[in-house]
This record gives sequence, C-alpha cells and structure tokens, in this order.
Amino acid sequence: MRLSAQQPGRPLERIGNGAPRWMIVTCQSGNRGRHRTRRTGHPVHHSSAATDDTAWPRPARRLYDAPVLILLPPSEGKRAALTDRDFDPSTLSFPALAGHRRSVLDALVAASHGDDAHEVLGVGASLAEEIERNRRLHREPAGPAHTVYTGVLYEALGYATLAPEQQAAADQSIVVVSALWGAVGFADPIPAYRLSMSVKLPEFGKLAAWWKPRLTAALAPRTEGELVIDCRSSTYAAAWAPPAARTVAVSVVQIRAGARKVVSHFAKHTRGELVRHLLARSGEAPTSPEELLAAASEKWEAELTPATARRPHQLVIVLPEDHTFAHAAATA
Repeated sequence: MRLSAQQPGRPLERIGNGAPRWMIVTCQSGNRGRHRTRRTGHPVHHSSAATDDTAWPRPARRLYDAPVLILLPPSEGKRAALTDRDFDPSTLSFPALAGHRRSVLDALVAASHGDDAHEVLGVGASLAEEIERNRRLHREPAGPAHTVYTGVLYEALGYATLAPEQQAAADQSIVVVSALWGAVGFADPIPAYRLSMSVKLPEFGKLAAWWKPRLTAALAPRTEGELVIDCRSSTYAAAWAPPAARTVAVSVVQIRAGARKVVSHFAKHTRGELVRHLLARSGEAPTSPEELLAAASEKWEAELTPATARRPHQLVIVLPEDHTFAHAAATA
C-alpha cells in the first residue's frame, strides 16, 4: 500500500491521469523519535509536517523569501582574490565583531612573522607561501568569500553556475564561520589567509573557545525566528552553538560492508550538494526541521532525530555503498 505524505497511514489517491509522484513517507522508530524517509515515483516538494487544513496548502516560498540561515565552515585552502580591491574590514557583515577581528588579524600577522610560525599555525613547510601571505594580510586584495573559499564543499555548491536569483539567495542565507573573521556573509570581500579554528594563537588560546562568547552575542539576532541549517565540521561548530530548537545539524554517512561510516570527502561534498539543492530547487523553502528532511529526501535517503534541550536536530544523509563522486554528478 502507498501512503500519503500529507496524512501518514492514509492510502495515496491518484490525482488526474498523471503518473504517480514520489511521496515522502515519514515514520518513527525506536525511543529516540528518529524519522526515516523513502521515495517512490517522482518527487514532490511538500513536507509530511503539514497535516492540518490551516497550514496546507501554502504559497510557495523560495529560499530568499524564507527565514533560513545556512552555516558553512571555511575551506582550509583559499584562493587569492583576483581583484585590485583593497581589503576594508568595515565592509564585513556583523560589525559588532570588528574589534575582535582586528585583534585576531594583528595576532595572526605577528605569529606569521615568528620563527615558529609553522608550528603555531599547524602547517608544514610546503605552505610557506601561505604564511608569507599572512604577513601581508593588511595589504592583500579582497574578493567575495564565495570565491576565496575553495575545496570539495564549495565545488559541490557551485556558486558560479547558480542562476542570479539563486546566487542572491546564497548571499543572503549563507554565513561562513571563520577562525580569523568570526563570521562573514557569503558575498563579504575578504583576502585569502591561513588560519584554522583549532589553532592556539599566543594570548588567545584555542580560537574556537575564544570566539564562542563573542559569536554568541553577535549572531544571536541573526537567528531570531529562523531555521538554522548547520553544515559545519565539528572544529567550527565548537565556536558557536545556535539555539538547539531551531537548528538542524547535517551529517553524512556511507554504507560500507553493511555498516555506516563517516567518509570526510563524501561528507563535505554532500553538504555542498545539499546547499545547492536548497538554493536551486523549485519547491517551497524549508522553514522547519521536518520540511528540511522532506527537501533532502528528494535526493537522498535521510533521517531526522529531534532536538533535545541542548542538542540540535540531527539530519543524517545516508549514501549507498556504491556512491562515488561520478554517481553524485550523474544524479545532480
């Protein structure tokens, strides 16, 4: 028997003479209240969370119309800005962080001049040019954050190939949590730099712990009434915890020899694909964890574990054993 996504447990009625459509079938299992999804037919973009007459149907919401905040980690490697634009810290989002950024920037430049710079910054001799660039940060050119940050996640997101309105949605919705800047908007002009959130800068200690109270104060207004989709790695998630009830942390596992394994490069790639899917899809923008589960389930097997008082909702995307980057590209 096929089930209705709007009313779990009720048989799905065919609408008109069209082909049957994919329905998101959500159920609970176990004591943790985990939701699981599976798909049949062609995709629809509705959530099983909307079951009452007052909430269904609703006008379509695109991502840039909806209250959504997407958190990303920076890439470790950065692409130098290909512009002549001088870096101006006053142009960055979250101006309340300006003084803190200046302090970390000055400390990074000083540390990069030290004889022990490689050791302090946790990088090898092959990255000597990046340490040299750190020494010039006050004079380095600046480019949009979405061009400076590179790597697997950002390649999968593919900002350059999004439509203009989708790029505008990305600029509005995405915030990158950074060891140097604290947090920046996706279009903020920044120079390339080398600094990880796991670094202990002299007089600052571990940066994740140093940034945490400062980011909490600066970013709290940004989360008011918003669904927070947290695609950060654990290193950067340690720097700020958004309100658990409104936050969904995204993780990715792959089935290997019958067991679930975390594969770092697949996890980064799939998080980038998820963000792109949310930006490019034609359905309603998710404004609740259940609606995010439904949107993710249009492409992947996905599960949602509800939040607790201190732990956010957990969206787990499950990749099949035969998953490859080529497979991901073919199904995009």
